Parts: sequence; structure tokens; C-alpha cells
Amino acid sequence: MKTHCLHGHLRTPENLDTNGSCKTCKVLQGKAKRAANRFLNPKVPKTHCPKGHPRTPENLGERGQCKVCRLAYSRAYASTYREAHHEESLAHSRKYYAEHKEECAKKQLERLRRNGVLPMEEFKALRRANRKTHCDAGHPLDPAKHGCKVCEKEARARARELCPPKPPKTQCRNGHPENRNKRGQCKACRAATAKRKNTQKKARLALLPKYCKRGHLVENRTEGGKRRGRCRLCTRINENAKHACRRARKTGAGGSYTLQEERTLRDFYGNRCICCGRTQEELSAAGLRIVLDHVVPVSKGGTSFISNLQPLCHTNQKGASGCNEAKCNFHDTDYRVENMVGLA
Repeated sequence: MKTHCLHGHLRTPENLDTNGSCKTCKVLQGKAKRAANRFLNPKVPKTHCPKGHPRTPENLGERGQCKVCRLAYSRAYASTYREAHHEESLAHSRKYYAEHKEECAKKQLERLRRNGVLPMEEFKALRRANRKTHCDAGHPLDPAKHGCKVCEKEARARARELCPPKPPKTQCRNGHPENRNKRGQCKACRAATAKRKNTQKKARLALLPKYCKRGHLVENRTEGGKRRGRCRLCTRINENAKHACRRARKTGAGGSYTLQEERTLRDFYGNRCICCGRTQEELSAAGLRIVLDHVVPVSKGGTSFISNLQPLCHTNQKGASGCNEAKCNFHDTDYRVENMVGLA
């Protein structure tokens, strides 16, 4: 029986594996293979860590670890630990600060100075020490004011010499002689603008229909604002109708009517006042207009339904008086020639 292997190692039970091979020879063969691999395939030295940081001597620790990665890992671990033990960490920080208050204040001050931040007292003292007492031209500076007043006056004087003031205007931009109003506007230009706007207004009115839906003349239309192009009289009638409906609701009588019902009622009576018999054109010349009057006044319990309404003339300007004003709410006279109940 062999007592040694081919390489001279003892064949003891501790040095033999299950197949009867020498363990020492296997270890030496593995080392030889690794040495051959290192010789055939030499390793290229790494220049960066797995996170991409450069592996410089200043950035490597004692064990060859990247300091940036290690610091990031430590901060993440500390943050996770503080979140998990928030109350304990807070109590420990307060206790440590109470015991080492002066030391913590000094560390904080040093940290601020490293970051370029000075305490307020030192900053004010440094600013006072570096404050200028004279300008570049040698004039003394007033600490309560900014800039040199003497230099500013000299600069303004030089600017006036280089850029003399413009002569006063004798004409406006349109060539009219100087003739301005209190607001500084040229009177001739102002009159020309007003004349042009009046001409434009007449041109716009000429393109519009002669009468509105209720038969009012086109001159009653508004020119500006949100209600541009609307008939003033129709707007006033609509507002009066809304006011009448509101008063009817307030008294509890109720009632309302539509524009189609109002047109039907006006057309039925020939678009004229059923009390005096004058048409819309005659009323417009007299400064009046046609409105819907309550037969039974709202103040006496009358409703705002179409069956309780009749067309009467109403004042449109000062000095004129119509049938509606004469009737007012003194009586409930019905001027209609027939009952209009159910008329659509």
C-alpha cells in the first residue's frame, strides 16, 4: 500500500478525500491555475467605483472603500434610524444640547464661518470698517445717504450741457397751431375727433334697421358699454317689467309674461295707446313711448299675467306726461276693447 502520493505528500486519512485523492495536491493545482489565469488575463485597475465616483487616493478609505459611497450609506442609515426611533433621537439630542450648550453654539458658529456666513454683529462691524468715507473724486460721503450728492449734481449739469432742453411746441402733431384746453389737448384735433365719431355713429345707425322689435326708432340705440346697439326704450321697458314682476311676487299676486305675448298684445291694438289712440311714431315725436300697464294695480293685488296688462303711453323725457301717469294706481279702468285672456 502506498504511503505517499506522486508529489511526496503523506496519504493519511485526513489528507485524502472521498475519491482517495490527495487534498494537498488539489489545493496546489488550484493555486497554479489561478496564477496562470492572472498571468494570461491581467486585471485592469478600476478607476471608478460602482456608483461612478473616481477611485483617487483622497477618495479611498483604509479598506479601499469609496468615501462618497460610504458617507451616503451612513447618512441613509442615520436617517432611517432617526425615523424609526424619532422620539428617542429627539430626547437624546435635547439632553446632549442641554449638557453641552456652549460647545454646540461654538460648533454652529464655526460651521457658519466655514460656509461664509458671519454673525450679525461681526458682519456689521466688518461693514463699518470697510465703509467708504470719500467718493472716488475725493468728496466726503454722508453715512445717512447713498452716493455722493456733489458728483450727482455735476453729472446732471453735464447732461444739461450735452442735451439742451427741447424748444416748446408751436404746433400739434397734425399741424394745428398751439391752442390747447385745460387737459393739454389740441382743441382742433378734439373737434375733428368728435366730428369723425359722430359720422361713424350715423353710418352705423344707417346700417341698422329703422325700428326695433317693439317699433322704437333707431336713434334710441345705445353706443357704448355692454348694451351697445340695444334700444334704450326696450331696455327700460324690460327693467320696468322685471320690477313689476318683482313687486307682484312681493305682494303675493305673482304672474309673468313673455316677449311673444307682449308683441301679440301690441299688434292686436295696432302698436298704439288704447287710451289716446296715438301710434308709436306720434308718441316718439311727443317724447312718449308705449308700455304695458296693469289694469288692476300691483299695489291693489293685480297680477303680472298678460290678461291684466294693457298698452298705454308713458313719459320718455322731462316735461311730457302720458296716459299711464294719469291712471297710475288711482283706479283700475280697463281701456281694452275686448278680453285678452288666453291670447298667445
